[in-house]
Amino acid sequence: MDKVVGQVSGLDYWRKQLWGAEQLQMLTDRVRPSGRLIADGVVIRDLGVLELEALKRVCREEGVTFYMLLLGGLQVLLYRYTGQGDICVGSPVTGRSPREVDGLIASFKNTVVLRGRISGGMSLREVLGKVKETTLAAYEHWDVPFEKVVEALGLPWMAGRNPLFDVRLTLHDRPEGEGLKLSGARLQGEQGEEPTAQLDLGLDVVESAEGLRIGIGYCRDLYGADRMDRMLEHYIRVLKVIATDPWMVVDGVSILGVAERELLLGEFGHHRREYKGAETVVDRFREMVYEHGESVALVYEEHEWNYGELDEASNRLAHYLISKGLEEEELVGLCVERCPEMLVGILGILKAGGAYVPIDPDYPADRIRYMLEDSGCRLILSRDEERKVVEDTDGREVLLIGEEEGPVTDVARPVRPDQLAYVIYTSGSTGWPKGVMIQHRSVLNMVRGKAPALGLRPGIGVLQFSSLSFDASCYEIFGSLLHGGKLVLASRSVILEPVLLGELLRRHQVELITLPPSYQQVFGEDTYGIKTIVSGGEPMVPARARKLMERGIRVINCYGPTENTVCTALSTTPLHSSGVVTIGRPIGNVEVYILDDRLAPVPVGVRGELYLGGAQVARGYWRRDELTAERFVPDPFDREKGKRLYRTGDLGRWLEDGNIEFLGRVDEQVKVRGYRIELGEIEGVLVECPGVLQGAVAAVEDGQGGKRLLGFVVTGEEYSPQAVFSWLGSKLPEYMIPGVLIELEALPVTDNGKIDRKMLSNPRKMEKT
Repeated sequence: MDKVVGQVSGLDYWRKQLWGAEQLQMLTDRVRPSGRLIADGVVIRDLGVLELEALKRVCREEGVTFYMLLLGGLQVLLYRYTGQGDICVGSPVTGRSPREVDGLIASFKNTVVLRGRISGGMSLREVLGKVKETTLAAYEHWDVPFEKVVEALGLPWMAGRNPLFDVRLTLHDRPEGEGLKLSGARLQGEQGEEPTAQLDLGLDVVESAEGLRIGIGYCRDLYGADRMDRMLEHYIRVLKVIATDPWMVVDGVSILGVAERELLLGEFGHHRREYKGAETVVDRFREMVYEHGESVALVYEEHEWNYGELDEASNRLAHYLISKGLEEEELVGLCVERCPEMLVGILGILKAGGAYVPIDPDYPADRIRYMLEDSGCRLILSRDEERKVVEDTDGREVLLIGEEEGPVTDVARPVRPDQLAYVIYTSGSTGWPKGVMIQHRSVLNMVRGKAPALGLRPGIGVLQFSSLSFDASCYEIFGSLLHGGKLVLASRSVILEPVLLGELLRRHQVELITLPPSYQQVFGEDTYGIKTIVSGGEPMVPARARKLMERGIRVINCYGPTENTVCTALSTTPLHSSGVVTIGRPIGNVEVYILDDRLAPVPVGVRGELYLGGAQVARGYWRRDELTAERFVPDPFDREKGKRLYRTGDLGRWLEDGNIEFLGRVDEQVKVRGYRIELGEIEGVLVECPGVLQGAVAAVEDGQGGKRLLGFVVTGEEYSPQAVFSWLGSKLPEYMIPGVLIELEALPVTDNGKIDRKMLSNPRKMEKT
């Protein structure tokens, strides 16, 4: 009876202790397969007697056992890897406390879960004190069966995944010479059949007369040996800091070695390139006119303009703007659809020393009015077709492109590399757009940096697909015109009709197009002569990319926020051998750092926030000094001082070969039923399902203080809700599967073409009628 009462009391303890505990969010090197995993990998490191004695001395000073110190060091390392302050580690326990089992011959083992709560400002001594409290309390209730604890918490069992912890720590007490098993892999002794794994990692520690032996057993389905070897090295670094400076705060512990730090900040992070010739967009275009004056520069409908004609038309406009008193870096509104006047307007403004502000004629009137007032544009360039949307703005003069008069000779006004080229407005967190200021040298570095991978060259046919209000249009326009290419403009009606677009591509021999993943499904079996598709603006959909590549099309995955001039990194082989999709490496003269909350580099394979520096960082936000200071921070790695990094709010990690895996947004991480979830991970699986053309996931309030997942899908002919749920169930754990699928005609998007998460949070407005 006493035993039953004791277990009930212990169960109450475990309910309170583990309620709401989070699964450890440590990223695996490879995509987690469904089903059971084989535990067949091991790495080992040794510590000498002197180092062991230093650790034991700290144990005596702090009044903790050696196991407690080892656990404290592991919790610190896992916190630094994940940024997660709630960490559960499993520990096997053997005991015989009930009197009834004293006389029995058997092994009485159980598993206890040791939950640690850590913050970066805690000292290592404080961590050890917390571990001591947790461990002593847990061992008082060790005899409650682990299965009973899981059942009481209502947690699901999944193949290859423990319901409460992914990492185990064991301090072995073994006779001298006995072999040690690590998660199914044997350090010495005979070989046997490998058992299946229920854990990702098992950390085993053995003390001997020679010192300390530490090993990590791991699943090769999930991790590579190099990653685990580094993890063991990082763990030993943490232990050494505990031994030498237990007053150190958790965030102050340096886990990177010199060589690894230099790799991340050097070879991985940036690549220097020397570009000769022109230093501004204007001068580079002049070079193209000189070299390719008679070549086709622009195609629209059935009309063509060569470089010489485009040069003269833009010269005439530049002279006209100067006669209107346009000053250096003065902003000029440009409100036109895709048409030749759009190109004349851009080049004319730049040649006159101004900077253009793209204004989409389809924007709501309030947004257009706000952009014009915020930018302070005195002059607006437009056509008869679009002037009605801007002509009622007070105090501004609307000029119609093509009606100006003036010389066609070159403009004498010089333009500097650090001069503004354009100010483009993007969505703001306050609901009002913010203008991003981009300079000539940034534009020029971007188009030169992408050119080798994209095969930009004289005569190449490039489609101008993006709206002028999207920064991808900057790359399309300047990538073509600054390399002697042929820019093919498509009217809005053609862009929206796949058949007409395909005919246009074939007729004008377009080789290179930029398409967001959500639009790539318009291509059936016919490739229309396309050789390269640049994917950007949204996470790549592997299944669609694979189909395009099977048809002989090169697919290049690009990443870059507006604040770093369109393209920061790209991958010519985005479907990585590990099973993940990558955004590749930084282009020339662009710096990429993946940092933690302290602006310190994170190890390879560890999640962090992307910070961007180098030649393409924007000057800042137009008339938003406070926001500029918040998002453009001092470069902590700049020895000269004065350089800045743009804090993207994007998450990513380095892979072993220096490629970057994009992991979504900082603000898209949600917590459902105690599990921390990245919505982008679910969406990546959802859009791969047959019959799903587009997909998104949102976490909404469930009315009981928690959240539930909803899936939104734009469907094709093969769509079946049952098939989608089956697909998700085969690739995701149960807690990551949306409870409901809502069919939409189209996903809601913001003004800059990205998924509108706020609209998804109100699903009633999204349902089909």
